[in-house]
Amino acid sequence: TLPKGELKLGMVAEVRGSTITQDEFLDFNSIASSIALSSGIVGPVDAGSIVNNPPIATTLSVLGRHIVVQPTTVFTDNATGGLTALQALMSPGPEPIYIEVYGLYNAENDSFTATRIELKTSPPENYRVSGKIVAANASTFTIGTGPATLQINHASATERPANLVAGSVVRLRMAASALSAGVWTANRVRSGVNSPSDGQESKV
Repeated sequence: TLPKGELKLGMVAEVRGSTITQDEFLDFNSIASSIALSSGIVGPVDAGSIVNNPPIATTLSVLGRHIVVQPTTVFTDNATGGLTALQALMSPGPEPIYIEVYGLYNAENDSFTATRIELKTSPPENYRVSGKIVAANASTFTIGTGPATLQINHASATERPANLVAGSVVRLRMAASALSAGVWTANRVRSGVNSPSDGQESKV
């Protein structure tokens, strides 16, 4: 069970539940056995990355990850005004602002569509990003292209998939400080593709 108030508008949740059945009102129901919440990006907003020009473009980036903001994207109360509020917070000084982004990653164009953006009140202990691996070796891999490229060292990660190869979509949790060589240290690597468990049937 989740504490009251844990589920919030715009969050992305993975729900596992019972077989879908039809009740006497002809409604289809499933009883949830687990609900897991997962944000895709946590980190500092890149300086100068906010483009607030609706309806043509409303975007920003975190650690080089391109984020698309839609009219339906939910912002927390401390960021009322959306991208306009974030721009105002970034303009006074050099200190970064940190956000947590829920949404969906599109591996085809390497972008993240935000469904919820939370403004953090303090720097996070770990950053999180999602992306597609474009090159990999035994201890490091690269996600993103061009200026959005991130070099990741996963040698000391406590959790990681068996095969990290080019084309794999991953979700990373990494230390909030880059190595001197500009390589980030991942302390957890998970697959960015969720697959349902084997069963007799499935419905959506």
